[in-house]
Amino acid sequence: MVSIPWDRTKVTTAMTAAAETLTFDTIKGENEISTAVTKTLTLPVRLDTCGWSTISWTSSSVVVTVEDKGPLTPAEGTIHPNEEATAAKLTATFTFNKNIDDYNKDVEAPITVTRTIEVTIPGAASDYMQTIQKICAGVHAGPTDGLRHQRANRPGQRDE
Repeated sequence: MVSIPWDRTKVTTAMTAAAETLTFDTIKGENEISTAVTKTLTLPVRLDTCGWSTISWTSSSVVVTVEDKGPLTPAEGTIHPNEEATAAKLTATFTFNKNIDDYNKDVEAPITVTRTIEVTIPGAASDYMQTIQKICAGVHAGPTDGLRHQRANRPGQRDE
């Protein structure tokens, strides 16, 4: 069997163009801005414009851990705030799938392209994080907690 190598320049150019479309808006999940990331990031493992390559993710900091969910499910970037605001670089590595099969693995080197997206995780002590924690505490309160609070604020009512 003869192996005809891919045109590495054309493949790399196409992968680079696809990688450039990967932005904070692509991965933000429920977050609004890259400088105040407080919720899980959604990290795609494939882009529609570049379906013949897969994307793997790494993080430069422990404030964002990457959890791989499988070949077809987006990975998750879980947030772990420090006391102070911390920047993290998320690196997406696009790997061309057409030249890494069992037959070609010894014939051609993999073709890869990387894209880095920077985010900032507010510190746990920041006003922003304290506000988020208060909101979450209210959401996670038990069903009767709110009733007890309402009853406590009404004169003449007993909390049962």
